[in-house]
Amino acid sequence: MNTLNSLQFIENLRSEQGVCIYDLVNEYSEDFNNRFKVVVAEYNEMYDSYGNEQSTLKRIFEDKLTGDFVLFEGTKCSYAGEEWESPRLVTQKTKTITVWE
Repeated sequence: MNTLNSLQFIENLRSEQGVCIYDLVNEYSEDFNNRFKVVVAEYNEMYDSYGNEQSTLKRIFEDKLTGDFVLFEGTKCSYAGEEWESPRLVTQKTKTITVWE
């Protein structure tokens, strides 16, 4: 059985089934949900001095079939709504921070 890699599977959902990125990151696609699980969902709210929102969004999903991690990054603006970038593969890294007190 030839299994599509994570990005190929997502592109297939988008091109052949017409699933938009918004539906993927908000977990509205049953086909996507059957294969991926969310591991990180960040929403960093930021506002300018006029109260306009310019927040950053991040969703990382794990492919239950391959173990790959797929990152979706986006922004949420007061007037433009949510905009998401194309997904990309990422890996988890551990960093150690040394501090002196």
